[in-house]
Amino acid sequence: MKNSELGASKIPVNSCQVFIIAFVDSSSIQTGTGQGVYFVDNRSSAGSSNEGSASLQTVCSKMSNVAWSVIPLNPNDGFLYSIQSIGSSNSWGPGGQPMAATAGYYTGQVQNAGQAGYQITLNAIGGGNVFQPSTTLGMNGN
Repeated sequence: MKNSELGASKIPVNSCQVFIIAFVDSSSIQTGTGQGVYFVDNRSSAGSSNEGSASLQTVCSKMSNVAWSVIPLNPNDGFLYSIQSIGSSNSWGPGGQPMAATAGYYTGQVQNAGQAGYQITLNAIGGGNVFQPSTTLGMNGN
Protein backbone atom coordinates (compact mmCIF):
# COMPACT_ATOMS: atom_id res chain seq x y z
CA MET A 1 0.00 0.00 0.00
CA LYS A 2 1.35 3.45 -0.90
CA ASN A 3 1.83 6.23 1.67
CA SER A 4 -0.70 8.33 -0.23
CA GLU A 5 -3.29 5.59 0.33
CA LEU A 6 -2.63 5.57 4.07
CA GLY A 7 -3.20 9.31 4.50
CA ALA A 8 -0.10 9.78 6.67
CA SER A 9 3.59 9.29 6.12
CA LYS A 10 5.20 6.15 7.47
CA ILE A 11 8.62 7.86 7.42
CA PRO A 12 9.48 9.26 10.86
CA VAL A 13 11.30 12.60 10.96
CA ASN A 14 14.20 11.06 12.87
CA SER A 15 14.95 8.75 9.91
CA CYS A 16 15.37 11.66 7.47
CA GLN A 17 18.72 12.75 6.06
CA VAL A 18 17.48 15.79 4.09
CA PHE A 19 15.73 18.71 5.80
CA ILE A 20 13.94 21.52 3.97
CA ILE A 21 12.68 24.49 5.96
CA ALA A 22 10.36 27.24 4.74
CA PHE A 23 10.85 30.54 6.55
CA VAL A 24 7.71 32.68 6.16
CA ASP A 25 7.36 36.48 6.36
CA SER A 26 3.71 37.12 7.23
CA SER A 27 3.89 40.70 5.93
CA SER A 28 4.70 39.47 2.39
CA ILE A 29 2.60 36.33 1.82
CA GLN A 30 -0.76 37.89 0.96
CA THR A 31 -0.17 37.48 -2.79
CA GLY A 32 -0.56 33.68 -2.61
CA THR A 33 2.73 33.30 -4.51
CA GLY A 34 6.10 32.32 -3.13
CA GLN A 35 6.80 35.96 -2.25
CA GLY A 36 7.75 36.13 1.43
CA VAL A 37 8.70 32.43 1.60
CA TYR A 38 12.37 31.49 1.80
CA PHE A 39 13.45 27.84 1.53
CA VAL A 40 16.73 26.38 2.79
CA ASP A 41 18.02 22.83 3.09
CA ASN A 42 20.95 21.01 4.65
CA ARG A 43 22.34 19.96 1.25
CA SER A 44 24.31 22.99 0.03
CA SER A 45 27.55 20.97 0.21
CA ALA A 46 25.95 18.42 -2.16
CA GLY A 47 25.13 21.11 -4.73
CA SER A 48 21.70 22.43 -3.75
CA SER A 49 21.04 25.88 -5.21
CA ASN A 50 18.77 28.90 -4.80
CA GLU A 51 19.01 28.73 -0.99
CA GLY A 52 16.95 31.45 0.66
CA SER A 53 14.53 31.79 -2.25
CA ALA A 54 11.12 30.48 -3.26
CA SER A 55 12.73 28.21 -5.87
CA LEU A 56 15.13 25.99 -3.91
CA GLN A 57 16.70 23.15 -5.90
CA THR A 58 17.65 20.34 -3.50
CA VAL A 59 20.32 17.77 -4.43
CA CYS A 60 20.36 14.45 -2.59
CA SER A 61 20.97 10.76 -3.02
CA LYS A 62 18.33 8.45 -4.43
CA MET A 63 16.39 6.77 -1.58
CA SER A 64 17.01 9.72 0.77
CA ASN A 65 14.27 10.42 3.29
CA VAL A 66 13.24 14.08 3.30
CA ALA A 67 11.48 16.18 5.97
CA TRP A 68 9.82 19.58 5.33
CA SER A 69 8.76 22.11 7.97
CA VAL A 70 7.67 25.76 8.26
CA ILE A 71 9.07 28.40 10.61
CA PRO A 72 7.81 32.00 10.90
CA LEU A 73 10.36 34.79 10.64
CA ASN A 74 8.39 36.54 13.37
CA PRO A 75 7.09 34.01 15.93
CA ASN A 76 4.94 36.77 17.48
CA ASP A 77 2.99 37.60 14.29
CA GLY A 78 -0.13 35.70 15.44
CA PHE A 79 -0.20 33.37 12.42
CA LEU A 80 -0.38 29.58 12.56
CA TYR A 81 1.74 27.96 9.84
CA SER A 82 1.61 24.51 8.31
CA ILE A 83 2.19 22.67 5.06
CA GLN A 84 -1.04 22.28 3.12
CA SER A 85 0.35 19.88 0.53
CA ILE A 86 3.37 18.68 -1.38
CA GLY A 87 2.42 17.80 -4.92
CA SER A 88 3.22 14.82 -7.05
CA SER A 89 6.60 14.58 -8.73
CA ASN A 90 8.62 12.03 -10.65
CA SER A 91 11.11 12.19 -7.75
CA TRP A 92 8.79 10.38 -5.36
CA GLY A 93 8.37 7.20 -7.39
CA PRO A 94 6.11 4.28 -6.48
CA GLY A 95 6.21 5.03 -2.73
CA GLY A 96 3.90 7.98 -3.26
CA GLN A 97 4.16 11.68 -2.60
CA PRO A 98 5.23 13.13 0.76
CA MET A 99 2.58 13.18 3.47
CA ALA A 100 2.06 14.69 6.92
CA ALA A 101 4.19 12.87 9.49
CA THR A 102 4.20 14.44 12.94
CA ALA A 103 2.91 17.85 13.95
CA GLY A 104 4.53 20.42 11.70
CA TYR A 105 6.38 18.03 9.41
CA TYR A 106 5.85 16.33 6.09
CA THR A 107 8.12 13.45 5.11
CA GLY A 108 8.78 11.54 1.91
CA GLN A 109 11.43 9.63 0.01
CA VAL A 110 13.29 10.44 -3.21
CA GLN A 111 12.99 7.15 -5.09
CA ASN A 112 13.90 8.18 -8.63
CA ALA A 113 17.14 9.66 -9.95
CA GLY A 114 17.13 12.86 -11.95
CA GLN A 115 15.76 16.39 -11.69
CA ALA A 116 12.02 16.95 -11.14
CA GLY A 117 9.92 19.82 -9.84
CA TYR A 118 7.18 19.67 -7.24
CA GLN A 119 4.57 22.08 -5.96
CA ILE A 120 4.46 23.01 -2.29
CA THR A 121 1.57 24.93 -0.72
CA LEU A 122 1.70 26.36 2.79
CA ASN A 123 -1.06 27.55 5.12
CA ALA A 124 -0.82 30.79 7.07
CA ILE A 125 -3.86 31.46 9.27
CA GLY A 126 -4.16 34.64 11.29
CA GLY A 127 -6.25 37.74 11.84
CA GLY A 128 -9.32 36.09 10.35
CA ASN A 129 -7.45 35.44 7.09
CA VAL A 130 -6.10 32.32 5.44
CA PHE A 131 -3.21 32.69 3.02
CA GLN A 132 -1.86 29.81 0.96
CA PRO A 133 1.45 30.77 -0.61
CA SER A 134 2.48 28.24 -3.22
CA THR A 135 5.62 27.74 -5.26
CA THR A 136 7.53 25.12 -7.23
CA LEU A 137 10.72 23.62 -5.84
CA GLY A 138 13.08 21.13 -7.42
CA MET A 139 14.48 17.80 -6.29
CA ASN A 140 17.54 16.21 -7.87
CA GLY A 141 18.14 12.63 -6.79
CA ASN A 142 21.44 11.10 -7.85
